[in-house]
Amino acid sequence: MAVLKSWYVIVFLITSVWSSDDQVEKESYLDKLQSLKQLATGYNNHDEYDRKKLENLSLVDLRQKHLDLYRYLECGYFYSTLFHLKLMGDALFDNIRDILTPETLEDFLFDKEASMMLDSLLVPNNYEVKNLWLVFIYTRQIRVFFEVTVNDGAKFSSNVLNKTRRMHEFVLTEIEKHLECCMCPLENSFNIKYEKHFSLAEQQLSLCNSTTAESASVANNGSVIDAIRQKKRLLHYNFQENRQKGLLEFSMSESLTVCLFLFHDKKTYKSIIDEFVADNSDRSTLFISAPFPNILSGLEGVKELWKRQHKIIGTLKIIMLEMMLSYTLKSQDLKTYQFSEFLNYTNTFKLQIVGKFMDIMSLHDNVAFKNVYNIFASCLLCKKDISKFIDCMSKVQQKIFRLINVITNNIRLPKIKSIVSDCQGENVISKPTVDDFFRVGKMFVGKIENCIIPHSIRLAKSFWIMVREKILPNTTTTSRDEAN
Repeated sequence: MAVLKSWYVIVFLITSVWSSDDQVEKESYLDKLQSLKQLATGYNNHDEYDRKKLENLSLVDLRQKHLDLYRYLECGYFYSTLFHLKLMGDALFDNIRDILTPETLEDFLFDKEASMMLDSLLVPNNYEVKNLWLVFIYTRQIRVFFEVTVNDGAKFSSNVLNKTRRMHEFVLTEIEKHLECCMCPLENSFNIKYEKHFSLAEQQLSLCNSTTAESASVANNGSVIDAIRQKKRLLHYNFQENRQKGLLEFSMSESLTVCLFLFHDKKTYKSIIDEFVADNSDRSTLFISAPFPNILSGLEGVKELWKRQHKIIGTLKIIMLEMMLSYTLKSQDLKTYQFSEFLNYTNTFKLQIVGKFMDIMSLHDNVAFKNVYNIFASCLLCKKDISKFIDCMSKVQQKIFRLINVITNNIRLPKIKSIVSDCQGENVISKPTVDDFFRVGKMFVGKIENCIIPHSIRLAKSFWIMVREKILPNTTTTSRDEAN
């Protein structure tokens, strides 16, 4: 009986602790929801987040309510995008020379709005923004296309117009699928099929669909522009409200475009290659640059940008793996009296060079690279047996060789060999010491940290998700885990 009572006491105490922790988390979510319920999303559902209505909900339900708020925001963004692109496309593609003028150009553009949408959801959605990247890319291309049309008097080929129209239709289809997949409620002020107070836009859209370009009147074109302007004003008002209330943070700048290139310019990237890659490597292949998708590239340009990012990041990873490989090879002729000092070096190399590199390159969730790192770190557990340590380092070498081959083959890189030199790739050291590896390793990590645009790696990986799922849907899991 005494034993039974003891178990009751233990169970009661555990339950009490869990209940206490749950209550603390529940209060935290209630506070968050009270702050975020004012989020301007295009939905009029603030009453749904009244604290009294939420207090009786379970912790699981509160978590879902929190996620729903950002889902509603994203739904509003996509309804707004769909509204704009439908009116813009139907008004322009069949009558572009008459409607698109220097005065109406900014009305039809949407790249600034797409940048703000993307920027505002990157952190709340843990960089999982998928279709917003597609909208961002397309609206950037449309800006170039429209500017050329206006500035050059619409001197473009029918091929360019057809490519642009195909991408336009592709983006519209993806947005509509996204709205359905996310089960976005219809009652949104940006939803062209719902907004009762904005019937002019729907009537105009219907008119554009049912008339030819020749019969479209100036008055009808004006009503389309009025409809676009009204929705743009509402969207910017929502941006301003969310930012001023501290509910969302976004830069409202062009930085997202620059970040996709990883480095500010080609020269900076080339200087790193010159300093840390051996002369017998095929350097010309490493300097391939793809311009940001333009009016001639369409979806092909998105693929080229994706390939360029993979080549750059893959090259940097191989340089680090080559440095690790060279370091582990130093263990093969290790003497007993050197063992303790080498262990200390290895621990520092792991933390200050490899670990720092993984932080900068966002590799802690990369299965293949993390596996190499973990085996390398596990060798430090062999601190009492030098032979086991050497065997462990041999296993690390095998893993490194395999990963280098996978990255090289999947991304189609040339054979890359890193070097250990005294300064900026000059005076290569044929028999480097452990100190040499530390100096060069720290230089390499420092160069990357200082030269790569902040957050660009995470932005590129977020961009890859969209390309892989929308543009290259047949990408395999192996290449995803080991080449990315």
